[in-house]
Amino acid sequence: MRGFLCVRVMTGFVLLFSISFAQPTPQGLSASQQTELNAYMNAWQQSGFFSGVVLIERLPDAFRYVHSVGVASTVTQQAMTADTVFQLGSLSKPIIATAILALKDAGRLDMTAPLGTYLPDVPYGEHVTIYQLLTHSSGIPDYAQQADYLTYMNQPITLERLVQKIATLTPQFEPGSRFAYSNSNYVLLSAIIENITAAPFDTYLHTAIFTPATMHSSGYGAAGAVMGDAAKGYRLRDDGLTPATPIDFSVTAGAGGLYSSAADLAAFIRALQQGALLKPATLQEALEAHMNAGAGASGVRAYSLGWFMSTLFNRPVISHSGGVNGYSSQLVWFEQEALLIVVLSNLDAAPVTDVARGLAAIVLSEPYDMPVVHEEIVVPPDVLKTYVGTYAFSPAQLVSVHLNHHHLTLAFSPDNRVTLYPYDRNKFFLRVANVSIEFMTENQHVKGFIWRQNNQQLPAIKLP
Repeated sequence: MRGFLCVRVMTGFVLLFSISFAQPTPQGLSASQQTELNAYMNAWQQSGFFSGVVLIERLPDAFRYVHSVGVASTVTQQAMTADTVFQLGSLSKPIIATAILALKDAGRLDMTAPLGTYLPDVPYGEHVTIYQLLTHSSGIPDYAQQADYLTYMNQPITLERLVQKIATLTPQFEPGSRFAYSNSNYVLLSAIIENITAAPFDTYLHTAIFTPATMHSSGYGAAGAVMGDAAKGYRLRDDGLTPATPIDFSVTAGAGGLYSSAADLAAFIRALQQGALLKPATLQEALEAHMNAGAGASGVRAYSLGWFMSTLFNRPVISHSGGVNGYSSQLVWFEQEALLIVVLSNLDAAPVTDVARGLAAIVLSEPYDMPVVHEEIVVPPDVLKTYVGTYAFSPAQLVSVHLNHHHLTLAFSPDNRVTLYPYDRNKFFLRVANVSIEFMTENQHVKGFIWRQNNQQLPAIKLP
């Protein structure tokens, strides 16, 4: 679910470049649902927090709804379609997992075998299995969360060198004992594909996944270098829209370096359902809950083989999201309802989970919230001063609130700050994310605040 940036924020200036469309009423959607979907997406356009493409498909081909907001490039002003290509970030992982399972089906890989069978130079290779890599239960720390990651993030790196970096990390717990999401697992799986096939891992992806699934706009690396209709990635700041922080996608390998389109991702799910990629028993195993993955926006989640498993509107749902510099993605698959929702954005940390949830609610006739656009008000400085201080999301995660030039700022670190804009006396919003913050008081003393984002609430306690 996680991408390659720890803290990313956005703001509402994309409206300046917004162009939206929706195709004629798809068969299988009522006229009122079409109207409701259009109104919902237009509200996201007005909010300024989303730019990208959404696709809803009732499989197989009962109906398809496509709507785009914004443009692929602020220079060319090119509108986006279901065929526009986006970087997937961690939504690459289900594709890599499928490739690994295809090797298993072909008798070329044993999921119970130690990692060292395929990558003998990894020191802990005899203690970690392929299955544990797939299920994020290996205990191997996430290389993308290490202090040196930002120093080489925008530089080309070989997969061999990336594996060497991961090999220096010490496992955090007994392999198989619990779940801990780590991009390192899927970099190692990429290297295993190369070891088994004696070819670049993306070559095997084309052979085993993209070609049989008719995913003609999918691949590995920087999409803009090979695809003319690729969306450029952006981030949003208080002072406007800016190109995303550069990244060389070789540093993400199969953990986050793939690109695709909404239409191709729909083709991927159809190919899975139709048995074009995996044996039926293997697909069934891939979509079973394997590891408890903790609480999510819709309750307790599990992780399968490359997918998150949870419930939404009391229905089982299969999903994965992704985030990488300038791009956000979400795929939600209600297998029992044969309903697929794909949300791809060319904005850093776009609220793709919120967008997908609302789209699903409309199609399934469930309640949902429209995006809210807050208006800034003036709060007296003496009130703002009461919110200044240090707060703790957890003992290891501290943030600080400061008063600068009549505005509060929240600092995650000295060089990572966001401005808080009041829309009520104790309620604030960010122009750099679809986030609201409410300060809580007791007996006129500030006790903490609640951070609300992606249908989740995170409390932070004010420290003395």
